[in-house]
Amino acid sequence: MSHMVFFIMLLINTLHSFGLAATRPIVSIYSEQLGFTSVVIGVLVASYSLVPMLIAARTGRWVDRIGARRMVYMGGCGLLAGFLLPIMFPVLPVLFFSQIMLGFSQLFIVLSIQKTVGNMPGERDRLIATHSLSGAIGEMLGPLVSGFTYARFGFQWSFGISAFASMIAILLGLLLKKKDWQWGDPAARSSAGHVEPIWRLLGNVNLRNAILISGVVLYSKELITAYFPLYGTSIGMSSGTIGLALSVSALMSLIVRFLQYPIIRWLGRSRIMTGTLIVSAAAYMLISLTELPVWLGVLLAVIGASLGIGQPLSMVYALDLSPVQRHGEILGLRVSINRILQFFAPMIFGGIGGAVGLGAIFLSNGVIMLIISSFTHIDPAIGSARREGVSNADEAKL
Repeated sequence: MSHMVFFIMLLINTLHSFGLAATRPIVSIYSEQLGFTSVVIGVLVASYSLVPMLIAARTGRWVDRIGARRMVYMGGCGLLAGFLLPIMFPVLPVLFFSQIMLGFSQLFIVLSIQKTVGNMPGERDRLIATHSLSGAIGEMLGPLVSGFTYARFGFQWSFGISAFASMIAILLGLLLKKKDWQWGDPAARSSAGHVEPIWRLLGNVNLRNAILISGVVLYSKELITAYFPLYGTSIGMSSGTIGLALSVSALMSLIVRFLQYPIIRWLGRSRIMTGTLIVSAAAYMLISLTELPVWLGVLLAVIGASLGIGQPLSMVYALDLSPVQRHGEILGLRVSINRILQFFAPMIFGGIGGAVGLGAIFLSNGVIMLIISSFTHIDPAIGSARREGVSNADEAKL
């Protein structure tokens, strides 16, 4: 497996992550300027997770059966369309349709690249850490660029930058050959006979806890994306400053991934998975107690670092604790549960924000994270799984 192929896959992931991260906060800010309530904005943000919530596991089976390469192409084209439509028709119904299309298309890309990278030659913790780092780069740059672009040039230009990034990613994908996406695919196609229902796999308590933590981490990040711009606007922060604060959070998520592998070796995955919930919970609760931009930036940095290291670890657990011919499916199930929480959480917390105030959103989520951290411990004895068909020579190539 050449380093260039690996780099191109990571760059494709970065560009798509950039495009999505750039538009997410802009949707909230733009919708508020159109006069919509926090409840409507919560439903709009949640619509991004609607289709993945329903079909993520099935989409994972498509990846297992038809291969990652075609799924990435289809997903890239879907993202491009999702970014272009609001530019031409910047109205609420089109925003809803765009969010649904973006969530559906991103699912194709995420599952395909996760499965491919997770089964490449090399140590899985290191591969997934590098993969998550590539996504974190896009998540860091996206809000920073779109925040200042929106403030200076407006809504259409912000979405136009995301469309351009997706177009470049699609063109880069043309440089990869079919054999470059082989990792994990042959085993999937060779499986036959009775297939155990996917819900049976969740009988493994460690896998179940890892997926639950993953969902909590992801919807908590979604709350920051959806409601911190509104909270910042309510206390007088500009869109540029809000974008900068979100980018600081993403930057810390990126930095911690440089240190992820040695931190795992030092503390172990289990302690990190529990610790990420506790630290994040404290930071969320403190957000509601300050309106100073500097302190809010610090708290977002803490949240970015703690949540940034927890998310990729759940992906490693999902791969380690499931057979390779079911990897796409189990990763899809993981995304499905993530999206269920992403779908309902913004609406629920939007209702809380509308009734009590935006600060209550972050306070209540911090309490929930503390509660969940108390019963989702994972067996610390679980380590990285060895993959079938990976030789020592293959291990040395990455």
